[in-house]
Amino acid sequence: MSMTSRQRVEAALRHQEPDRTPVFEYVLLSPIVDQLLRRPFAGSGSHWFSLVRERGWEAAVRQLATDTLDLAVLLGHDMLYVVPNPLPSASPDLLAHPTEMHFDDPVRRVRERNQQAAARSPYPADENLLIYTYLLEEMARRDLDLPLLAPAYAHGVWTDVDLMQ
Repeated sequence: MSMTSRQRVEAALRHQEPDRTPVFEYVLLSPIVDQLLRRPFAGSGSHWFSLVRERGWEAAVRQLATDTLDLAVLLGHDMLYVVPNPLPSASPDLLAHPTEMHFDDPVRRVRERNQQAAARSPYPADENLLIYTYLLEEMARRDLDLPLLAPAYAHGVWTDVDLMQ
């Protein structure tokens, strides 16, 4: 019997045997995603800021949701792993090029980022979560039901070049 993506993921989480192993992509970024989608991926740093400038922040978040869902459908994913979207006031320097702050020392960059983070609220702003609303709307429009895996805030140390250095 063939299962839906949701049934497959829920069975696996209950330690029951699904019809096949559920699949999803944890971290897939440009330029690979650009090639798969045959267009620039809204989630890449340089393209994100171009989209925000050209179409506005909400339209950029909506495009990020569309790109994320298009990729999942193209690759046959059973679940979506989606981090919160950037805020409207996000700095291109920190998001697109976190290792290209105003100094070369990775330890100093990490300290600076930690100081900035300590000054902010520990909770994500509502604007950070708009991606999930747009994903749910787009899935409903396409009659899809993919579970969302949403991390508390963002990727961990394995994607942070400064911390690895």
